[in-house]
Amino acid sequence: MSKIKNWLTLEDDYLPSMRTVSWIAFSLLIVSTPFFAFTSGMGQYLREYLGLIWHLSMFFFINKLPVPDWGKKAGTYWIILDVLSGLLYLNNFYGISGNLSLGIATVSLTMPNTVRYAAHIFEGIWMISSSLTTKNRVIQVCGILTGILIAGYSLVCPFAPSWLLALNSPFMYVWFIWIVRGKY
Repeated sequence: MSKIKNWLTLEDDYLPSMRTVSWIAFSLLIVSTPFFAFTSGMGQYLREYLGLIWHLSMFFFINKLPVPDWGKKAGTYWIILDVLSGLLYLNNFYGISGNLSLGIATVSLTMPNTVRYAAHIFEGIWMISSSLTTKNRVIQVCGILTGILIAGYSLVCPFAPSWLLALNSPFMYVWFIWIVRGKY
């Protein structure tokens, strides 16, 4: 019981410790990752809800990570825009739609995807800023590569295959694992 109390004890900023918020955010990322495979039916909605929960947990993580103010602002913009994107998707705000009685998009998700790609530019800036304030080479390299790949894809997505976006994932997982292990 004492360990749980330590994990949930609030610090001066009224948030749990860096270790706690990083564990929560990373755990939610691990749980939600398999759902990215769902691209139709109710699975796509489950994917979006899990994504929203993960992004909201990242809001607290962003504010705990010791990065420059401009990096925290970029991270906050990322979360705001990505949550907006998820809500647009869940509330059927898309161009041409499929079966409206089911509320499932089957043709065009232009607005949510455009907002999400804009969000990813800010995510890239935040990831790079997180690499500037640590001495850990693994976190530096993985954060910079993740930031470049995710923001870069947003700039070239009209011309690039969608699998290119997934190239950032291994670097982001390693970056996150090192932070969760307390190596920041």
